Formats: sequence, structure tokens, C-alpha cells
Amino acid sequence: MSERIRLRDRTLANDIKYSPPLSYRYLRIIAWVLLAFSQCALVIKFNMKINSLSTDYVQGAYKFFSVFSNFPLPLFLIANFAYILQHRNKLKHLIIFYTGLCTIVYLAATFVTIHYFYGFTSSFEMGLSLNQVCNLVGAIFMSLGQAGSVFNIFIDLLLCSLIYFFINYNPKKYFKGNKLIIFRLFFLIPVAWEIFAITYKSIFITQNIENYFINLPSYLFFLFPSKPPMMFFAFVAIVFFLKYTDIRRKKRHLDDEEFHKEHLKTNAHAFLISIAMIVVFVIFAILDLIVCTLVSTAYYEMNYSGYGSEGITYAIEDANTLGFGKTVLVLAIVPIFLLFSYTKEHKNKTVDLFVPIGGIVLIVFIYIEGIFQVTIQNGPQFLQRMADWIENLLS
Repeated sequence: MSERIRLRDRTLANDIKYSPPLSYRYLRIIAWVLLAFSQCALVIKFNMKINSLSTDYVQGAYKFFSVFSNFPLPLFLIANFAYILQHRNKLKHLIIFYTGLCTIVYLAATFVTIHYFYGFTSSFEMGLSLNQVCNLVGAIFMSLGQAGSVFNIFIDLLLCSLIYFFINYNPKKYFKGNKLIIFRLFFLIPVAWEIFAITYKSIFITQNIENYFINLPSYLFFLFPSKPPMMFFAFVAIVFFLKYTDIRRKKRHLDDEEFHKEHLKTNAHAFLISIAMIVVFVIFAILDLIVCTLVSTAYYEMNYSGYGSEGITYAIEDANTLGFGKTVLVLAIVPIFLLFSYTKEHKNKTVDLFVPIGGIVLIVFIYIEGIFQVTIQNGPQFLQRMADWIENLLS
């Protein structure tokens, strides 16, 4: 009886029969569709903020579409993993690509802020400076809760790509030898930005602390990561797990570079990665619930201890606004990971260029049409709500 070959020792010659249907392209398409659905929740939430009387009519639709806001990022991240693993020599191109998308979304959002919001307030001679309008827009987005945070998802993808780059890329000219550790430590830069964003938004939420005030201008908000923090750190854990397995495999098959390259193309390796992702997301979903409980307790003690049971609800909502307590919802799409293989490729790469273009066009249409409908349906309420926001901003 022959000894059973472990998954980590498989080659193309003795590979397992595991051929799931989903590739990185299909995950991206699914993610774009779900991202578009999540933007519908943002428009509906905006409508509820403008006209509170509409809440009873649209709350059901808001709850339905807001569920989808938690799913696009993990799907994008997994698709990103697949693309990276298939194109390890094109990591720089991927970073440039996401930097370009981040820039396009950021400039578009800034243009809307300056041209429309500032133009709107100027036309009514409200006496607001451009910086005050930026603070107003940032406050509006934060007031929308988690729905408002689902904005520039490409910031998250760029940060995650940078982490993978710094942990796995081997520089050709600089940071050679013992200096490589310095290059590896650069992964702390995107991690630090994530922590800074969480901290800044947390301080902004606790505005009612005596003698304390901080603004969140739109030009800063648009640069902040949009998704749950624990999902981000789950990605970091997966990157380190893959690095660990990579080092372990090279030690096990010493000086066998051909085996290493061949194993990465096997179904066995794809299956191992799928299982690892499932385990990591389950662990971080549990951690997310624990952190959400701790953060909610802290907010309750600081701000809402005198509100009774309602204070608990407010505290949990504040924690949710920061993205805590949301990762557990990702478990609903975990089975998709078993239907996905990062080794599955497509011959026609041109289609990959049109997927994000189509997704962006769909989202832009939702924003334009959605805001147009909200404005014409709630004209007087819109003007009054804008006046209230401005009064709070200047007070």
C-alpha cells in the first residue's frame, strides 16, 4: 500500500481532482455587482437622513441593500490574491493599477464636493468657505454610518496590495542582504494608515467629550479605508500565513526550485489556500465580535451610561460605524471560497480591463440617478437638512 501524499507535497503529476468553477474574474464580477448594490443602500440612507418621514417606507430596502456592503471587499481581496499569485512578476503593475483607480475615485469625489456642494452653498450665499463645505461633506458621510464608509474601496485594495508587495517582493537593486528586513518592515506603513483612520474616526464620533472637537474633511475621509478593520487584519494574517507556508515548503524541498514553481500551479495548493482563508476569516469574525463588544462598552461608559438600554444601542451603532461587528457577516460568503481556484486562468485578458470600467459606470449611474431622485422628491426637506447641518457645523 503506497503512502498517502500530503497536499503540500503534490505536483502536477499527482495532483488532486479539485477543479472549482470560479476564477478571479468571476469573483471580481460578483464583487462589482454587490458593490453596486451597497451603493444603493448609501443613497437610501441619504434619503432617510434628508426626510425622516420616509424611513418607514424605505427602511426595508435599506436593510436589504446594506447587507451587501460587507461582501465586496473579501471577494475583491481573494480575486486580488489569485491575480497576484498568477502574476508574481507584475506586483508593481497591480499597485500602479489600484493607485490609478484610487486617484480617479478620489478626484471624482473631490470634484463633486467642490463643484456641486460648494457651488450649491455659494449659489444660496450661505457664507461657507471651501474648507467648511469639505467638513460638512465629511460629516454627512460619517452620519450615514457604515453605509457612508463604503466609498473608495480601492484604498483598501491598494493597502492590501502594498502589504503583500512588501512581504513577498524581492528588490532587484536596493535592500539586498541584511537590508531586506528594512524593506519587509515597510508593510507597517499601510497598517499604520489603517490604524490612524480607525483612531481618527473614533475621535470624531466622540465629539461630545467636553472641550474637544475635531473635523473630518471630505478630502481626508475619501482617503480612509472603507471596510471593517478586522477584515483588513484578516488579510494581513493570510499574507503572513502564505509567507510561512512558502518558507516551510522551501525548507522541506531544499534547493528544488522546480518543485516549488510546479506546486504553486496545483489544485492541491489552491485547495489549501481556500481552507486557510476560511479558517482565518472564521477566527477574525469571532475576534471582531469580541472587539465590537469591548468598543461598545467603552463608548457606553464614555457617552451613553445615562441612557439605559437605548445607550447600549447607540454605543453599538458607534462601534458599527467604525466597522466593528461587521466581519461576522462575511461568514455568509465563506462557502464561495471552496468554489474558487486561484490557478484558474483566462486566455483573453482584455476582458479584465472592462470589468472595473463597467463596475465604475454602474456605480456612477446609481449615484447620479439616486441623488437626483432624492433631491426632486425631497426638495424642501433637502434645503432644511442642509441648513441644519450647516448650523451645526458653524456652532
